[in-house]
Amino acid sequence: GSVTVGTPGAYTLTFSATDAAGNTTTATRTVTVTDTTGPVITLSGSGTVTHEGATVYSDAGASANDAVDGDVSVTTSGSVTVGTLGDYTITYSATDAAGNTTTATRTVTVTDTVGPVISVSGSTTVTHEAATTYTDAGASANDAVGGDISVTSSGSVTVGTPGNYTITYSATDSSSNTTTATRTVTVKDTTAPVITLSGSGAVTHEGATTYTDAGASATDTLDGTVTVTTSGSVTVGTPGNYTLTYSAADAAGNTTTATRSVTVKDTTDPVITISGNAAVTHEAATTYTDAGASATDIVDGSLTVTTSGTVTVTTQGIYTITYSVADAAGNTATATRAVTVVDTTAPAITLNGDASITHEAATTYGDAGATATDALDGSTTVTVDNPVDVTAPATYTVTYTSVDSTGNKGTATRTVVVKDTVSPVITLVGDASVTHVGKTAYTDSGATAADALDGDISSSIVATSTVNQDVIGS
Repeated sequence: GSVTVGTPGAYTLTFSATDAAGNTTTATRTVTVTDTTGPVITLSGSGTVTHEGATVYSDAGASANDAVDGDVSVTTSGSVTVGTLGDYTITYSATDAAGNTTTATRTVTVTDTVGPVISVSGSTTVTHEAATTYTDAGASANDAVGGDISVTSSGSVTVGTPGNYTITYSATDSSSNTTTATRTVTVKDTTAPVITLSGSGAVTHEGATTYTDAGASATDTLDGTVTVTTSGSVTVGTPGNYTLTYSAADAAGNTTTATRSVTVKDTTDPVITISGNAAVTHEAATTYTDAGASATDIVDGSLTVTTSGTVTVTTQGIYTITYSVADAAGNTATATRAVTVVDTTAPAITLNGDASITHEAATTYGDAGATATDALDGSTTVTVDNPVDVTAPATYTVTYTSVDSTGNKGTATRTVVVKDTVSPVITLVGDASVTHVGKTAYTDSGATAADALDGDISSSIVATSTVNQDVIGS
């Protein structure tokens, strides 16, 4: 027989003896195997554990081994409240098949040794534009045990001074665990100055007139007013598009530019200057020579003038001479001259013969007359006013008059001097040669006298005699 010590129960051991004669005798022993020893529990890990509060507690557990049964199951009782600081007991129990029970314990002490977790809102490294208001995004804190807790901020950012600034956030939980976090704020000036043009950014300028730029100003968020440099030029004598560039730089080296577009245009008409008067009165039937005109343009200078229109000098009336000019930009100008053709010239009278004559009194005066010619009408009629009286010696004026179709009257005169230059005619009564007997009285036969103007003037004869009757001779 045998005893299986691993299996409780009653076992019989039989002892036999046989002698030489073959006689056999037996005897028996009963062995009862019993299990009175409980399983041995072995904790996994330490029997005393310090656990960080608010973190998941995973028990390491335990194992049990029974001398008879080998591995037996372990039952765990008790719990750990990780959100509440304190000591907790975990009990492990194991019972073998014989009903032997063993227990073991683990003491878990929940402690809070971890500071709050600070969460910085936004980035922990911030670049902030200088001269603009800095509003910190702040931070929040959460403690595994205490939950949300307040955060204290310290430090400041001077936005007017570029540089690095540190904002520190602090939070302390109820266990006096303190945590800090920081944000680095770098203040930089990356904003260029702002250029403000004085006036419009697009300007139309009249060609050939002085261009004075309105300029520009510049302000920087950090530096305030900064200097503006202008480049570019406008050639007012050449129509076209020109660009003026304004530049400004702040102390940080940020630069900016702005431009103004200046369009030079020639919209001004040339100026026509009429030579002489713009209203001319011209004598009909005389050659009209126009004085012309000149033109100047503010951009192109002197220009050629085109003249149109005619004057008919043989027809009275108002005529228009038009002067036209265009510059290179197509601007045109016109000017006019009004020419009034009028007939103010009287006919020209031409005397036949001399304008001053001496005429013998008492002789018939036949005037030589005159002719008249008008520049516009040609030959015109002459009217004669002849007051000459040949019987009255004197100075007479013969007037010749001619009127043209316009009513212009021309006159001319002839001076006629009536003179008596012819002596009376004496007619002797009897012979002009007489023989007279001496010493006898001489009685002259006398004479008669007749004058072409005065007629018989015999009574006016004065006789003188040298006859001496006493002296023989002639």
